[in-house]
Amino acid sequence: MSETLLNNKRIAKNTLLLYVRMLFLTLVSLYTSRVLLKALGVDDYGIYNVVGGIVVIFSFISSSLSSATQRFISFAIGKGDQGLLKKTFDISITVFLIIGILLFILIEIGGVYFLNFKMNIPESRMQAANWVLQFSILSFLISIVSIPYNSVLIAHEKMDVYACFSIIEFSLKLFVALLLPVLLFDRLVLYSILIFIVTVFIRAIYQVYCRSHFAECKSIKLCIERKMGKDVFSYSGWNMIGSLATISRQQGINIIQNLFFGTIINAAHAVAIQVASALTQFTNNIFLATRPSITKLYAQGKTDEIWKLVFYSTKYTLYLFTLVVIPIYIEMPMILHIWLGDVPGITIAITRLMIVSISVEIVCAQIFAVFQAANMLKKVQLLSCSIILLVLPVSYFILKVNSEDPLLPYIISLIASFLFTSTTLIVAKFELKLKVVNYLCVSILSPLCIASLIFFIVSCFCSWAEQSTARLFYTLFLVILLSISLISTIGLTKKEKLYIHGYIKKHIMNTLTKVIKKITIRERKETFGEENSDKIFYVIRVDYNMAGMLAIVKSTLSHIIYAYEHHYVPVVDLLNCNCQYIDKSNPENVWDIFFIQPFGYNLDDIKKSKNLIISKNIQVPQKKYGIHVNALHSDKILLDKYRDYYKRYIHFNSLTRKFVDDKYCEIIGTKKHILGVLARGTDYLDCRPKGHPIQPDPCEIINKAKEVMREHGYEYLFLATEDQRIYDLFKIHFGQRLLFSGQKLLSGMKGAKFISQLNSKEGLNQRQDVLNYLATLHILSKCDAFIGGCTAGTIGAYMMADGYEYEYFWNLGCY
Repeated sequence: MSETLLNNKRIAKNTLLLYVRMLFLTLVSLYTSRVLLKALGVDDYGIYNVVGGIVVIFSFISSSLSSATQRFISFAIGKGDQGLLKKTFDISITVFLIIGILLFILIEIGGVYFLNFKMNIPESRMQAANWVLQFSILSFLISIVSIPYNSVLIAHEKMDVYACFSIIEFSLKLFVALLLPVLLFDRLVLYSILIFIVTVFIRAIYQVYCRSHFAECKSIKLCIERKMGKDVFSYSGWNMIGSLATISRQQGINIIQNLFFGTIINAAHAVAIQVASALTQFTNNIFLATRPSITKLYAQGKTDEIWKLVFYSTKYTLYLFTLVVIPIYIEMPMILHIWLGDVPGITIAITRLMIVSISVEIVCAQIFAVFQAANMLKKVQLLSCSIILLVLPVSYFILKVNSEDPLLPYIISLIASFLFTSTTLIVAKFELKLKVVNYLCVSILSPLCIASLIFFIVSCFCSWAEQSTARLFYTLFLVILLSISLISTIGLTKKEKLYIHGYIKKHIMNTLTKVIKKITIRERKETFGEENSDKIFYVIRVDYNMAGMLAIVKSTLSHIIYAYEHHYVPVVDLLNCNCQYIDKSNPENVWDIFFIQPFGYNLDDIKKSKNLIISKNIQVPQKKYGIHVNALHSDKILLDKYRDYYKRYIHFNSLTRKFVDDKYCEIIGTKKHILGVLARGTDYLDCRPKGHPIQPDPCEIINKAKEVMREHGYEYLFLATEDQRIYDLFKIHFGQRLLFSGQKLLSGMKGAKFISQLNSKEGLNQRQDVLNYLATLHILSKCDAFIGGCTAGTIGAYMMADGYEYEYFWNLGCY
């Protein structure tokens, strides 16, 4: 599998995990806001957000350093340099510790002054507001010094762990909010204390996990290296402008609203920020999943792959964003009513303006990831982010002139978003050689047209239908229906449609089939009479289809062990199932043709029995009873357990026993010191069946066999293979020392997928072929040593044997 395909699969998996995380976090945070608003009241809720906003303003420093840490760690991983990775982490810890202490001092001095002498807080709540500020500062400090651990987790693309920890964090915050109404204390102060405790706990589990899973985190050496420190601070310095711009716009506008309009507008702003943050998180899931890959690709110099990833991740993000943002924008009044009940009337307008701003800035979000990967932030931050920085002073000046309309700062912010996006694309054209027109056509044009059409149709529907909860669900359904229809018809290229169709067919349908199979394929009880009432028979009836005989034996053994441990009497039924060895012209129980029933009861003996359980139609009844070929090199204890069960319950019948013994005498006779070799070819080497063990190259097996025979003094080599090409190669190298059972050899698959299909084409007798195969494995089990690839046949020979003087099995992974 190509590195690009593996990378794409990893990105898709991480994106899915992040969306699961986002869905949970969004639902929990929205419900938490409702609970918190009710528990604290509008004024205290506004106080908590605006006072906490003083601290959050300074987070532009931490977020820029966090981005720097993630970038340089991802770069080191992309380079494959463990020494550089360790050094980067240690320097990051040192830098964040210093920054944390400096920020603590700065916020303590500036924050306390601003809160007590500048902010519009009711006198009766000033003491509580100071407590909120102190615990917000402490929480912020803990978060600052822990950021390198978060960055390591993301750089290593452990999004499952990241999602899990986030879910734990938000669940605890919801628990805190639910706890407030039953506690007899100032709820605003208590909430700040409890959130601080949650922050400490979450940061602790991040550190414990990283130290136990990543080598660079196991120990910390505080240090500052001049060159790397300069690079980190240079990157952070320019990135800080962007972080400062974002924070100043969000929290700065909040503070300005407090200065001019009071805490009611702060409450409306807080609600709007909640919605905007949820939507931003929605888009950031794809971006977060792709950004480590962008940096690693840049470290490897793969520019074309970077732009391909940027173009298509932006396009698909906009499609997904359309599904969510249109119903939220149109049905905002109903959503806020269901979510929070009564909210300040201006909340709807503020939220909608924020949503439009976010929509505009998504256009260039991934372009910034390339600037960061290339460490070329200077010009784009000076030009683009300076526009966002101007929102705060311009808003303050305009409100000084006209303080009657609290929407003015949000309108100014929207205008700034258009200018910011345009400037970023222009800078990218010259700095990164971005083909802007191509980018807009591939990534933006189609999503924009589709979103505009859907918005128009849904708006017309909503203007006709009266606002209600029912209309909300109709709107959601209509948006989903239109999105799927339009995206699938005009939003995707022919190549994309084929890929998605193939993906759905290969993965989603396979998953659904497996789920349905697990639900529908169950054990079932049957009664055919009153005989054997003291026994419970377990009928092993599985559709093996094209599986080989040793795969059937291995599966049957797992069912026998399951039956034994549940005190059932197993009876193998290879008649009333799908099996390639059943002769439709003269159907017989295939098991009885070659083997003895494990407990002596056959199908005729139980046909009038009272208690029967028909097995699940699945090769392994439960996971713990299965044995994978990997056990040959990873779990010999399990393999020896299976060998014990095999020798107790799997026995050849008299005809098979005579055949294999005669074959052994014919081939081996009185010969001694024999090395057994199993070398599968045909379907393995030609078809490379997915999920099956990779087989070693025949030349590699020959070299290993020569080495073993030379070192251990083996005189003969017995070869088990069905491939004429492999046999010819061994004959050249071993001549008269080569022993072979005389089974029919195949020269290749000739377009067939299974050996049984080839046997049919060439007119071979399948049952005779099975006898030859069983004889071959029997001889292998009697050899003094055994080497080979991992297959069901290898497992079979190993379980038949009493042990080997020497054994070696290749572990090459799976196709």
